Amino acid sequence: MRIAAPETSFAFIVISPRWLIRQREGKGAVAQCNLHHGDCAHAGGKRLSQVNNRARGATITRAPRSLVERGHSAARHRTIIMAATKTASRKAASSGARKQSESASKTKGNGKPSAAAQRPADAIKLLKADHKEVKTWFKDYEKLDTSAEKQALADKICLALTVHAQIEEEIFYPAARPAIDDDDLFDEAEVEHGSAKQLIAEIQAMKVGDRLFDAKVIVLGEYIDHHVGEEEEEMFPEARDSDLDLKALGIQLAARKAELLAAAGK
Repeated sequence: MRIAAPETSFAFIVISPRWLIRQREGKGAVAQCNLHHGDCAHAGGKRLSQVNNRARGATITRAPRSLVERGHSAARHRTIIMAATKTASRKAASSGARKQSESASKTKGNGKPSAAAQRPADAIKLLKADHKEVKTWFKDYEKLDTSAEKQALADKICLALTVHAQIEEEIFYPAARPAIDDDDLFDEAEVEHGSAKQLIAEIQAMKVGDRLFDAKVIVLGEYIDHHVGEEEEEMFPEARDSDLDLKALGIQLAARKAELLAAAGK
């Protein structure tokens, strides 16, 4: 009497990019499925599910990655991480060195500004900086609404222009006139200074809210704009091309300006 052994099929499924179905007894079908593209190649007209259910002694397994392949993959990951780390370190080091170099160029070992940082601007740069500053204030004045703000800025403008005109007349014009040899240019500049001083005196004798106060401030700005244009387009280029010691003049102008502002309590 024969006892038939029960038919048993075993299937072991391991998730992998590629499946390989092998049949131990040479029966059934072999199929491969590419999970990345969703396409399957079937043998014997059987679907993969039918083969899995009906094939006897069939075992589904994956083609294992070799130790060499796994080692290569891990090495690639380590290389990428190390390269990124080195790049970040180089950038950080470069940025730190640049900042340290900039700081060192501005200060000495005792922490004080270097001689280059302390060196005053030459005469033309100093006067141009004054021009730029006061022209900005005139634009700001037209945007103000409150009387207190207008009064404070008008006072500031009048003081700055008074000091600026004085240092030009005391120091710059006398030094530049013989070097440039254009008396008409300097005569006109002094007349323009006189007109501006007259208008400044009128503004200082008034207060915000008085009739024509705003108009006088605006007209003063137009005077100054015209005067600055002539100096920067004609006088200053000629002075730059002359034999004037503009650095020495700059030192004198800066010292006298500081002295006048201190006397005014500013």
